[in-house]
Amino acid sequence: MKNKKRLIPIIIISFILVLIITFVIVVVINDSINISTGRYLEASNGTPMFVHNGEPDCMSTDNEDMFDNLDTGDKIIVVHDLWLLTYPGKTHVYAVFKLKDGTIDDISKSTIDKLVEMGWLEEKAE
Repeated sequence: MKNKKRLIPIIIISFILVLIITFVIVVVINDSINISTGRYLEASNGTPMFVHNGEPDCMSTDNEDMFDNLDTGDKIIVVHDLWLLTYPGKTHVYAVFKLKDGTIDDISKSTIDKLVEMGWLEEKAE
């Protein structure tokens, strides 16, 4: 009986490891899938955006609830397709993982100013 109780956690851990290894292999083999780190930003029209290296990009997904637990400025990891070279860029997102809380102050003023100028964000009151 004790051996059976020990076997269950080993099976569960093994299954999780197989899932993780499979995911990593798929990401490495499929060159169009990328992983990036940056900041989440919600545009005035509700469009989810991803700011990395000072550049904003629009995110789209098949799962509309994916961004519900994120606030502007949160640091995130994004699993996504290649970036479309528009301005702002665009990409399809498969998964988003929140690393830590943030605020709009965590996004550079120049990026915010560009997005305000282009109409993606409203001018904030000082």
